[in-house]
Amino acid sequence: MLLEANFEWGRARKLGEKPLQFWITEYGWFTNSKGVSEELQAAYLARALLICRRHGLDTGLFFYDFMDDGLDPEEPEHHFGIVRHDFSPKPSFQAIAVFASLFANKRALSSFSPAKDTYVLTCGEKCATVTAIWGVEPTDIEIDWPAPRKNLVMLDWQGRRLPTPAGDKLRCKADKLPIYLVRPW
Repeated sequence: MLLEANFEWGRARKLGEKPLQFWITEYGWFTNSKGVSEELQAAYLARALLICRRHGLDTGLFFYDFMDDGLDPEEPEHHFGIVRHDFSPKPSFQAIAVFASLFANKRALSSFSPAKDTYVLTCGEKCATVTAIWGVEPTDIEIDWPAPRKNLVMLDWQGRRLPTPAGDKLRCKADKLPIYLVRPW
């Protein structure tokens, strides 16, 4: 039988059959002195979630690991968790919780790159949208942003409210951790 690769929203399928589901398993970053900082772990996990949502690859995402496996500061395997061994949350836990609460079951509507290594993803339906903005390195960007703005809320990666810029252009800094523009209609 012929195979059709249809990667619109990340699905591939055999002709005439239901779409296949892609699962991404056991990805993560350890946070000890040999690994990444806890904040960079949060950035990588948040960006992975956003990239998967953009490409429709979010039917099965499995982080490695929920909880740090031990207390040895030099053992990388003991520091992959999004919560520490004592169950206290790392920044990545908060980043994932904010992503989950904002994006829930919203599908990707549009995405573009306003500058090198800088990304904008909008998910939702018509006027009820969430837009994520992030980059690899800190980059000042300017985006045409349609009115109305009165119900627009700007949040950081931890869900804290930020001042919403005025005017027809949205000026902000795209950085390793995303910011979110929420239009709740």
